[in-house]
Amino acid sequence: MAAHWFGIPGVRFFHAAIMFLLWVFVIIHVYLAVRADSLERHGGLSSMINGGVWLRRGAKPVDAPEIE
Repeated sequence: MAAHWFGIPGVRFFHAAIMFLLWVFVIIHVYLAVRADSLERHGGLSSMINGGVWLRRGAKPVDAPEIE
């Protein structure tokens, strides 16, 4: 058991540090995903929410089939 190796204060500090880093990661990750979706207009986050991506008129998707 980790409490026997590091003591209760050590385990509590380790747990709080990991929890803090996880929250920082989640907050930064969500912020950057929303920012990239709104600034770059590539639709990564929007497509996860509504299932589709809006393209500008005349834009060709990279995975579009060849139409002749």
